[in-house]
Amino acid sequence: AAPPPWSRPSTMMQRRVQKELRFSGLSARPDAVRLLVQVMQDTPEADEVLPEVVRHLKGRVKAGSALDAASVQAVLEELGRDDEDLALRGVHVVDALSMPYFRYNQSR
Repeated sequence: AAPPPWSRPSTMMQRRVQKELRFSGLSARPDAVRLLVQVMQDTPEADEVLPEVVRHLKGRVKAGSALDAASVQAVLEELGRDDEDLALRGVHVVDALSMPYFRYNQSR
């Protein structure tokens, strides 16, 4: 006797992903949900990772729009970077000589 379809691991993970998205106020397209389910099934600590991914997704999505697979992929790639990549990305060099000169306008 085969187990019922709702007890399969992929179905259980899909429900968890949809529930997490729903609780955070996000709506997602089916391809985005599928991508999240695939990634979370391969992640041993999915309980800790899924809320973090949803939190980052919530910061990227515009109000009233549904998540698509491209935005999910971008967040997953961003979260997958190591600390050294993030440190290099945060360095910005500003040359004092190339900054515009500030002049005070007394008439204003």
